Amino acid sequence: MGRWGKLIVLSALLVIVGSVGLPVVYLVRYASKSGCVEAEIARIRSEGLPASADELAGKPVPDSRNGAIQYEEAVKPLDTPTGRQDLYRIREFLRLDVQQRSPEMWAELRAVTVHRAGSLELARKASAMPECRFPAEPRDSRAGYGGRQFSFMRSLPRLAWAQAVIDAKDGRPDRALQSVELILRMGESMKNDRSSAGVGSRYRAVALATDALIDVGRLGRVREPEARSLADYIAGIDLSDSATRALQAERATTITLFEQMRKGGVRSSYSGSYSDSGSLADKLHGVVPVGWALNNDEANYLRDIRLQIELVGDTYRSIRTAGNSEVSPPAYSLYAPWNAAMGARAALARDQAIARLDGDRVFLGLLAYHSRFGSYPATLEELVSKLKWRTAADPFSGKPFVYRRQGRGFVLYSIGANLKDDNGTPWQGDRPGNSASARGGIARDFDEAGDYVWKL
Repeated sequence: MGRWGKLIVLSALLVIVGSVGLPVVYLVRYASKSGCVEAEIARIRSEGLPASADELAGKPVPDSRNGAIQYEEAVKPLDTPTGRQDLYRIREFLRLDVQQRSPEMWAELRAVTVHRAGSLELARKASAMPECRFPAEPRDSRAGYGGRQFSFMRSLPRLAWAQAVIDAKDGRPDRALQSVELILRMGESMKNDRSSAGVGSRYRAVALATDALIDVGRLGRVREPEARSLADYIAGIDLSDSATRALQAERATTITLFEQMRKGGVRSSYSGSYSDSGSLADKLHGVVPVGWALNNDEANYLRDIRLQIELVGDTYRSIRTAGNSEVSPPAYSLYAPWNAAMGARAALARDQAIARLDGDRVFLGLLAYHSRFGSYPATLEELVSKLKWRTAADPFSGKPFVYRRQGRGFVLYSIGANLKDDNGTPWQGDRPGNSASARGGIARDFDEAGDYVWKL
């Protein structure tokens, strides 16, 4: 055999060895990662945190103590053809500015609130119960994961908002503020729900309550005692650990997802009709140890999500100004699309909700000031000095909320997610009624222009 023949044979042998040897090397490497995964899961449990969907769900709550039972009873009449039609009427009404609402629309809304008063009364009872735990839904269920929490948050707070504007229109601002408080109480009934759906429900309640409060302020003269009462309740809402809990919940459910993929193939039950059932990964499942390959992804995921959880302990503003908004997951990992900036986005959603609560308290202070003195203060310092009103800094600027009198009213705002003062130009998600949309009035993108505005 000549020199070229030997070279061809040697090349062929190298190709054969490489095609067999490299996969073996990778499989051995991936299999070795199982110890890393097990060690990290043990570490999570040693910290008293959930490491599976079952652990996240916790122990069942007795029906006699569980507000979720009452919420589901309250929602049932609304989950009918006529109920959905009434909710549509409410949404259409609330998305309009006060001056755009016709007398016919007011009459229609009044009829809806009278007809659905029973659901609102059940919601009040549910919000006062000591616990609230919805059963976990599988990811491929019709409701979707966390769908039962979001179902009541899509309907009952809007009904309370509708009742608030009716009461304000009829000269009962005290009762209107009680309905605004009810929206917040619905969200706070989920504060012990450790799922990300529970955290999201709290944020949506804050968004809806803020829009409802602005509506009430535009429609009725709020008195100082009622304004102080609601402001004191809002001051007691603590969202400081909500973003951390949301990511811990995501980690627990994702650990379960990896385990399901080991047992059922990479598609698992999460892909449903969106996956090609003839994918290579599925064909190889049972022939090639896919679970070994998943070890590498899960080990990387657990490392990265721990970094995200540590990151979200900072404010959104400090994360963004430091340029630490993203980790760098492997480009071809299963979790890369959703995990890169999860911590920064969780901090954004939390700080937006905190900004709304703090802005609501200032807004109530301005209404109380007007109730006592007949005009709005020239500055927020005047509000603090004359009414001894407690205010907080805007979490997005680290400075006081921007405030100025404007005509017979005022404009108050937080600078929002882009960390820029847009001179009171409203963020698009803050248009009246928009927080009742599918997005729930929660910012998703870092550079969304516009401020979070309270204006009369």
